[in-house]
Amino acid sequence: VDKLQQLGIPVILVGEYLEQHPLARTEWLRFFALFFDKLTLADKIFSQTDSVYQYWKNKNSQYSYRPKVMTALPWNGSWYISGANTYVAQLIADAGGQYLWNDLNNNISTPMDIETVYKRCHDADYWINIGQATSKADIVHTDKRLSLFRPFQNGNLFNNIARVRPKGGNDYWESGTVLPHVILADLTKIFHPADYPNDTLYFYRKLN
Repeated sequence: VDKLQQLGIPVILVGEYLEQHPLARTEWLRFFALFFDKLTLADKIFSQTDSVYQYWKNKNSQYSYRPKVMTALPWNGSWYISGANTYVAQLIADAGGQYLWNDLNNNISTPMDIETVYKRCHDADYWINIGQATSKADIVHTDKRLSLFRPFQNGNLFNNIARVRPKGGNDYWESGTVLPHVILADLTKIFHPADYPNDTLYFYRKLN
């Protein structure tokens, strides 16, 4: 940044990844719109997104059963767990799920060993956002012990890889930032499948 400024190149830092709510990440549309004199359009898009998001959230607040949800996949021996004050935890809660790390009161990813995660999450109902895994075999390849988690044994494995290009670009990490209502709808259908037996998922795919 210092070198760019020395060269007279304006620098603006983008911190959407630090936001704790999915809608707060989407609202960065308004920030970018200012560079193109499109704030009115951005306001309209954000308002529509917020409206649909609130529809799903309010609908899901009626659920008394909230399945237990675990996330992520170990990497280089460490399992990075999102804190309770992150957009991931918020999406799970708003989709009618119970995030198993709601007592982790921070907004960062905390490295843990597999034994610690197993103690907390071995009887989870669903496992989502499973790294780069495209199958159950990929999960076992990471660590054979991962097959001991109940979601693995029950087949309740869903990863955000339904829209991946041949060379690896994942639309979840691209347009997903401005489509939190679509992600929320996906998670709702995953956590409460009896209410959506014939619906399809947009960003997520079940792993076999």
